[in-house]
Amino acid sequence: MTQGISLSLDIILTLAGIIATVAASYAVMRYQVDDAKKDAAAARQRSDEVGKDLLAFKAEASERFATDETLQRVENRITEAINRLGDRFDRFFEGSRKSWWQR
Repeated sequence: MTQGISLSLDIILTLAGIIATVAASYAVMRYQVDDAKKDAAAARQRSDEVGKDLLAFKAEASERFATDETLQRVENRITEAINRLGDRFDRFFEGSRKSWWQR
């Protein structure tokens, strides 16, 4: 009979150990889940802030930076001005040659 009581006591202690391990594992898991939820909420908030910053930057960039079309127009205007200046130099030098030959 002592052996039956001791076996039952071993079973009870083993079951108590298993229950304690499961309870501790559950508590650790709950803590990790709560911590992960806090991290996820902070990441979501930071993501929202970065998204707002990006939208603000895009709006500012569209106002401040030149588009390809604008750069092309400016390049065309500069090219035209250089060509006109070249034409003026050509006319000046042609006039200078004529007046030099006429001397």
